[in-house]
Formats: sequence, structure tokens, C-alpha cells
Amino acid sequence: MRNGYCNRYMNAGKIPSSCTLALIAKLAGVSKATVSRVLNNTGAASTETRERVLSIAREHNYVPDAGFRHLSGLKRTGKAARTGSIGLLLFARKESEYAAHPYYGRLFWAIEHAVASRGLHLVVSSTDGGEGLAKVVAERKVDGVVVVDSMPPECVERIAGMLPVVLVNNMFEGSCIPSVMADEAVGVRKAVEHLRSLGHVKITFFDIADSERPNMNHVLRGRAFREQMLDAGDAAARWKVVVLPSRCKSLARTLYDQLASWKAAGDMPTALLCAADTYALAFMEAAARLGIAVPEELSIVGADDTLPCRYVRPGLTSIQQPFEVMGAAGVGHLLQMIESGEGSRTPLTMLFGEELILRQSCAQAKS
Repeated sequence: MRNGYCNRYMNAGKIPSSCTLALIAKLAGVSKATVSRVLNNTGAASTETRERVLSIAREHNYVPDAGFRHLSGLKRTGKAARTGSIGLLLFARKESEYAAHPYYGRLFWAIEHAVASRGLHLVVSSTDGGEGLAKVVAERKVDGVVVVDSMPPECVERIAGMLPVVLVNNMFEGSCIPSVMADEAVGVRKAVEHLRSLGHVKITFFDIADSERPNMNHVLRGRAFREQMLDAGDAAARWKVVVLPSRCKSLARTLYDQLASWKAAGDMPTALLCAADTYALAFMEAAARLGIAVPEELSIVGADDTLPCRYVRPGLTSIQQPFEVMGAAGVGHLLQMIESGEGSRTPLTMLFGEELILRQSCAQAKS
């Protein structure tokens, strides 16, 4: 009789389509506390009441809110209340730099997927690194923070004093803040070995110091290339590392001028390993304008394996970072810190190997 009444009531449009705990209590004729005990299986209720509550919940497709379920569990265990949300903190800059950049798209998806798979919510926020902290941190609207950007270390240290923090695809040397990184040495070694297997003896690593705060991925890639030079000994006599200072012209013009100067001086490398795909793609465009054939005259390797690598012609060989694995590891470690209450003061760097994705931008060196 009761269920028939409920169906007629809903059909008349007087019950909202989203079923709440209060609605179940009203339909079952019991208190919200009783409904909560039944749904969470945490307290006493008669068999009849339990069956009635569960039947109504099923009939109206009741879906408990993960955040409130998490909160109620914490209250039972006596721990501090939590939000059920994880913050993704970005350094304040133009929105287009994130929205249009394929690198950030893949990284953000990996972190969001890792958070959502645990029944939690991801809250994206930004900070300018100044005195004012992001509201999600200052007002404790999240339980912990993932930082993925080249943010000032002092800003991250302040946040770490308030909430657990994990750096994903970034690190501060000498810091105790845990970080999850791709093993750049592995990726660079694979790229160099591939170029050497094609007979290249004039290999140049290229980067631009284009930021006030060095990009740690680029720094580690350059460091790894220099280590490969040392290991190669005399075979690396014609290898070079070129790091331009911060540019004042467009990227396309800067790399066109660089390639043109190498060509005019008769000092062209036969292979370029770039610190980022953006440089590699710009070099490919410059080569086409200068009549330099890729890969016949110049082999090019990028880093990050962003989406355009698949669609340019020739396809760009690139070092791929394991963002999905890194995102899951970073979120997992952050949740461990939240649960244990340890904070962000345990030195830890988790490294994950990279893959070299072979495409058509590399060829046998001309003898």
C-alpha cells in the first residue's frame, strides 16, 4: 500500500527525481537517523524497518554521496572531519596556456581519473604564489593537494605546512616534499641509443631557458644527455648541448634563426634531441622553410609525446611520460599521507620509466 502511494505521488510530479536520505525517511515513516543507520549498516533497526528502507532506496535509485559517506565514517572513528575532495593546484597564468596545451590535458585527466576511481572529488584551483593562498587551501576545502606546475618552492612549502602535498611530474631538489616523476634519464638514454643505432655522430640536445623558474623536466633531460656524453667518451666528440637564454622573439622565429645559423656556418647537427615537443615541432616547421629534409637530412626527437606528434608529417618520434601511472601513484601516496596524518615532510621521489615512441622523424644518418 505504501509503495503504491509512493509511485502515484511521484507520477504526479510532487517528488523530485533525485532521491535523498530525507525523502526515504519520509516515505518509510522513520527518522533520517534510522535511514542512515540502515543504509550504512551501523546500528540497530528492526528487520521490517530495514527491509522497508532498503526497498524504498532501491525503488527510487538512491545514490549516497561519497563525500558524506566518507565524513560519516570519520565521525564514527573519531578522526577529524574531511571533505572527500583533493585539490589540483596550478600556478596562476592565462587559462589558454592550460586549456590549449596537450601536455596538461593528458596529465590532468590522469589525476582526475585516479581521484574519481577512489570515489573522491577533484577541485582545480590556482595561486599566484604571493602572500594570498588559494581559497581551497586557506579555507581547508580539500584534504590534500597535488601540485603539477613549476610553482615557487616557498609557496608550496607554505601549503605543505597546512595540508599534505605531493608533487606530480615536478620536484624541488633538496626539499622534503614527496614527488612523483618520470625517470628522465631512462627516456633520454633510449633516445640517444636510438639515434646512435641509426649512425648519428652529430647529436645536439636543445633547450631554452624560457622561465624564471627552471622547468625541472628540462633540467633533468639536459643532465641526462650530458651523462650520456660522458658514457660515450670519444664517440660523443661531436655531440653538443645548446641552451638558449630566454627568448625575445616568437618560438617559431627563434628556432628558424637557430637552424639558419647552423646551416650558414656549416655546423648542422644530423640529429636533434629537444627538451620538449614544442621545440621539436617548431624545428620541423623551420626545416621545411629552409629546405632541410626531415628525416633525410635532419632527424628530430621530441619529449612529452603530446598529441600533435601523431599528426604532423613526418610523425614525430618522442619520449613518452607514463602520466596515468604517475597520476595514480601521486594520488595514492597523498591519500596515504592524509590517512596517516604524516604530512608532507617525508623525503620521497618515486620514479617511473619512460618509453620512446618511434615515428617517422628519424632516419639513418648519411655517411
